[in-house]
Amino acid sequence: MGIGNEDVDRAANYLADTAMAIAQVIAVGVAVIMLVVLAMKYMLSAPGDRATVKKHAVVYVVGAVIMFSASAILEIIKKLSGAFSAKPE
Repeated sequence: MGIGNEDVDRAANYLADTAMAIAQVIAVGVAVIMLVVLAMKYMLSAPGDRATVKKHAVVYVVGAVIMFSASAILEIIKKLSGAFSAKPE
């Protein structure tokens, strides 16, 4: 007995969902750790060095926004591809 197309589609969707969830968890973890480190640097730095830390904070915020928006865009694409590949009954 062979594997049907529906089984392959289901397995591919499961693999994609799992990979997306793992990537999102890793991204959130890295973002939180970087935020904590950046906040500690800001609190412990001298008043003259805080401008440098603020520059890094701007880069962090831009990077975090790009990362989370890319994740959301991939999620939207996944949902749309599932909607287009759904078979009418």
